[in-house]
Amino acid sequence: MANKEQYPNEEWVEKEVYDNRVVAKGSAEFIEAIDKLREQLYEWVIAKKRDNWMGIKEASEYAFVSDSTIRRAVRKGELKTSKKTGKLLFKEAWINKWLGSPPNPF
Repeated sequence: MANKEQYPNEEWVEKEVYDNRVVAKGSAEFIEAIDKLREQLYEWVIAKKRDNWMGIKEASEYAFVSDSTIRRAVRKGELKTSKKTGKLLFKEAWINKWLGSPPNPF
């Protein structure tokens, strides 16, 4: 086991185990918050790698409108869509154009 003489520059603090990791005592809540942020960031990056394709539900949530409003815009030819997979798919840029919004820089 390590001691102060072996590692004189290491700050000696009380430690505890959190999620199979040894951490400074009392830091578990902080580490848990960081882990949650890491998971959210990972999900966001994965979502962006999908090239921003959205189904009806995602498109209606993104545009803050009902799915029937999205379907109506597609039927009228106001909203561009891809039908190659047998279901309606939308790109974020197409929805922004339909809404008259500037593109999302992220």
